[in-house]
Amino acid sequence: NSNVATVFVNFGGIDKKNVTELVINALLEIKSIELKLEVLLGKNNPNIPSLKAKFSSNQNVVLHLQPPNVAEVMAMADIAISAGGSTIWELCKIAIPTLLITTAPNQVQMAKALDAGSYVKGLGDIKTMDFDHLKTVLINLISDKTKMITMSRKAQSLMKAPKLCIVDHIIGVDL
Repeated sequence: NSNVATVFVNFGGIDKKNVTELVINALLEIKSIELKLEVLLGKNNPNIPSLKAKFSSNQNVVLHLQPPNVAEVMAMADIAISAGGSTIWELCKIAIPTLLITTAPNQVQMAKALDAGSYVKGLGDIKTMDFDHLKTVLINLISDKTKMITMSRKAQSLMKAPKLCIVDHIIGVDL
Protein backbone atom coordinates (compact mmCIF):
# COMPACT_ATOMS: atom_id res chain seq x y z
CA ASN A 1 0.00 0.00 0.00
CA SER A 2 1.63 3.23 -1.16
CA ASN A 3 -0.29 5.23 1.44
CA VAL A 4 1.50 3.41 4.25
CA ALA A 5 4.96 4.56 5.32
CA THR A 6 7.22 1.83 6.66
CA VAL A 7 9.47 2.86 9.54
CA PHE A 8 12.46 0.79 10.68
CA VAL A 9 12.97 1.22 14.45
CA ASN A 10 16.24 0.17 16.10
CA PHE A 11 17.78 1.01 19.46
CA GLY A 12 20.52 -1.56 19.74
CA GLY A 13 20.81 -5.13 20.80
CA ILE A 14 20.08 -4.55 24.47
CA ASP A 15 18.19 -1.20 24.81
CA LYS A 16 18.22 -1.16 28.62
CA LYS A 17 16.41 2.20 28.63
CA ASN A 18 13.57 0.70 26.53
CA VAL A 19 13.75 3.55 24.03
CA THR A 20 12.10 1.19 21.54
CA GLU A 21 8.83 1.26 23.48
CA LEU A 22 8.91 5.04 23.92
CA VAL A 23 9.37 5.52 20.17
CA ILE A 24 6.70 2.96 19.22
CA ASN A 25 4.23 4.62 21.58
CA ALA A 26 4.94 8.04 20.07
CA LEU A 27 4.61 6.76 16.50
CA LEU A 28 1.32 5.00 17.22
CA GLU A 29 -0.10 8.38 18.31
CA ILE A 30 0.30 9.68 14.75
CA LYS A 31 -3.05 9.61 13.00
CA SER A 32 -2.40 11.83 9.96
CA ILE A 33 -0.47 9.09 8.12
CA GLU A 34 -0.56 5.32 8.37
CA LEU A 35 2.67 3.80 9.59
CA LYS A 36 3.92 0.24 9.58
CA LEU A 37 6.71 -0.26 12.11
CA GLU A 38 9.45 -2.82 11.47
CA VAL A 39 11.12 -3.06 14.89
CA LEU A 40 14.51 -4.71 15.33
CA LEU A 41 15.16 -6.35 18.71
CA GLY A 42 18.37 -8.00 19.82
CA LYS A 43 18.01 -11.38 21.54
CA ASN A 44 19.51 -9.91 24.75
CA ASN A 45 16.96 -7.10 24.98
CA PRO A 46 15.43 -7.43 28.47
CA ASN A 47 12.21 -5.77 27.26
CA ILE A 48 11.21 -8.47 24.75
CA PRO A 49 8.42 -9.98 26.92
CA SER A 50 6.78 -6.61 27.62
CA LEU A 51 7.16 -5.45 24.00
CA LYS A 52 5.59 -8.69 22.74
CA ALA A 53 2.76 -8.41 25.26
CA LYS A 54 2.06 -4.80 24.34
CA PHE A 55 2.46 -4.85 20.54
CA SER A 56 2.11 -8.39 19.16
CA SER A 57 -1.61 -7.89 18.49
CA ASN A 58 -1.01 -4.62 16.63
CA GLN A 59 -0.93 -5.39 12.89
CA ASN A 60 1.08 -2.19 12.23
CA VAL A 61 3.94 -3.25 14.51
CA VAL A 62 6.21 -6.13 13.48
CA LEU A 63 8.81 -7.21 16.05
CA HIS A 64 11.90 -8.82 14.49
CA LEU A 65 13.83 -10.77 17.11
CA GLN A 66 17.50 -11.11 16.10
CA PRO A 67 16.67 -11.84 12.44
CA PRO A 68 19.38 -13.39 10.26
CA ASN A 69 18.53 -10.87 7.52
CA VAL A 70 18.80 -7.45 9.18
CA ALA A 71 19.62 -5.71 5.89
CA GLU A 72 16.42 -7.13 4.35
CA VAL A 73 14.35 -5.83 7.26
CA MET A 74 15.99 -2.41 6.90
CA ALA A 75 15.43 -2.39 3.15
CA MET A 76 11.65 -2.68 3.66
CA ALA A 77 11.64 0.76 5.25
CA ASP A 78 10.94 4.17 3.79
CA ILE A 79 12.60 5.81 6.79
CA ALA A 80 14.43 4.74 9.96
CA ILE A 81 14.52 5.91 13.55
CA SER A 82 17.66 4.62 15.19
CA ALA A 83 20.19 5.04 17.95
CA GLY A 84 23.58 6.33 16.91
CA GLY A 85 25.43 3.02 16.99
CA SER A 86 26.93 0.98 14.18
CA THR A 87 23.53 0.40 12.55
CA ILE A 88 23.80 3.94 11.20
CA TRP A 89 26.46 2.80 8.72
CA GLU A 90 24.20 0.04 7.43
CA LEU A 91 21.29 2.45 7.04
CA CYS A 92 23.50 4.88 5.12
CA LYS A 93 24.79 2.06 2.92
CA ILE A 94 21.30 0.99 1.87
CA ALA A 95 20.16 4.62 1.56
CA ILE A 96 17.46 4.75 4.23
CA PRO A 97 16.73 8.31 5.42
CA THR A 98 17.34 8.19 9.16
CA LEU A 99 16.22 10.12 12.22
CA LEU A 100 18.93 9.60 14.80
CA ILE A 101 18.43 9.66 18.58
CA THR A 102 21.53 9.24 20.71
CA THR A 103 21.21 6.85 23.64
CA ALA A 104 24.80 6.79 24.92
CA PRO A 105 27.57 9.39 25.32
CA ASN A 106 29.81 7.65 22.76
CA GLN A 107 27.21 8.32 20.04
CA VAL A 108 26.93 12.10 20.45
CA GLN A 109 29.96 13.32 18.50
CA MET A 110 29.28 11.10 15.49
CA ALA A 111 25.58 11.98 15.53
CA LYS A 112 26.37 15.70 15.49
CA ALA A 113 28.82 15.25 12.61
CA LEU A 114 26.38 13.17 10.55
CA ASP A 115 23.58 15.67 11.20
CA ALA A 116 25.82 18.64 10.32
CA GLY A 117 26.63 16.94 7.01
CA SER A 118 22.93 16.20 6.37
CA TYR A 119 23.60 12.46 6.17
CA VAL A 120 20.98 11.89 8.89
CA LYS A 121 18.58 14.10 10.81
CA GLY A 122 19.76 14.27 14.40
CA LEU A 123 17.04 14.65 17.01
CA GLY A 124 19.26 14.90 20.07
CA ASP A 125 19.60 12.64 23.07
CA ILE A 126 16.93 10.37 24.53
CA LYS A 127 17.31 12.10 27.92
CA THR A 128 15.92 15.32 26.46
CA MET A 129 13.78 13.85 23.68
CA ASP A 130 10.73 15.84 22.63
CA PHE A 131 8.48 13.17 21.17
CA ASP A 132 6.12 15.76 19.66
CA HIS A 133 9.13 17.10 17.73
CA LEU A 134 10.00 13.55 16.62
CA LYS A 135 6.46 13.06 15.28
CA THR A 136 6.48 16.43 13.47
CA VAL A 137 9.87 15.79 11.84
CA LEU A 138 8.78 12.29 10.77
CA ILE A 139 5.47 13.48 9.28
CA ASN A 140 7.15 16.38 7.46
CA LEU A 141 9.88 14.14 6.03
CA ILE A 142 7.49 11.40 4.89
CA SER A 143 5.31 14.06 3.27
CA ASP A 144 8.25 15.49 1.31
CA LYS A 145 9.36 12.83 -1.19
CA THR A 146 12.02 15.13 -2.66
CA LYS A 147 13.62 15.60 0.74
CA MET A 148 13.46 11.84 1.37
CA ILE A 149 15.27 11.14 -1.92
CA THR A 150 17.87 13.84 -1.24
CA MET A 151 18.52 12.51 2.26
CA SER A 152 18.73 8.95 0.96
CA ARG A 153 21.28 9.85 -1.73
CA LYS A 154 23.32 11.94 0.69
CA ALA A 155 23.49 9.07 3.20
CA GLN A 156 24.52 6.60 0.53
CA SER A 157 27.16 8.99 -0.84
CA LEU A 158 28.91 8.84 2.52
CA MET A 159 29.41 5.13 2.09
CA LYS A 160 31.05 5.57 -1.30
CA ALA A 161 33.95 7.49 0.19
CA PRO A 162 37.15 5.47 -0.47
CA LYS A 163 38.23 5.42 3.18
CA LEU A 164 34.97 3.74 4.14
CA CYS A 165 35.20 0.74 1.76
CA ILE A 166 36.04 -1.40 4.76
CA VAL A 167 32.47 -0.81 5.97
CA ASP A 168 31.20 -2.82 2.98
CA HIS A 169 33.27 -5.75 4.16
CA ILE A 170 32.30 -5.35 7.84
CA ILE A 171 28.55 -5.12 7.32
CA GLY A 172 28.42 -7.59 4.46
CA VAL A 173 26.20 -5.51 2.21
CA ASP A 174 27.16 -5.38 -1.44
CA LEU A 175 24.94 -3.03 -3.45
